[in-house]
Amino acid sequence: MRNYHIHGIIEFLLGQVEFPFDSIDVEESLDDVLIHYGIDETFTADEEAEIRRYLLPRGIGFQIAEMQRLRRQRQVVA
Repeated sequence: MRNYHIHGIIEFLLGQVEFPFDSIDVEESLDDVLIHYGIDETFTADEEAEIRRYLLPRGIGFQIAEMQRLRRQRQVVA
């Protein structure tokens, strides 16, 4: 595994203000997530697992924020 390179990518991704992907996107469509940020590389299974490990909390955070937004939206309508 190219540790330094992989962690550079992870730091770049974690530094992005916008992360419009949920945990399912991270788990099942990691390539699409990476391409969104201009990263079009082939990774080993271990490298992908390392990237997912760091991106899953961001995906979960997006899901929670989206649920809160929908709840507030529903309260405004009601």
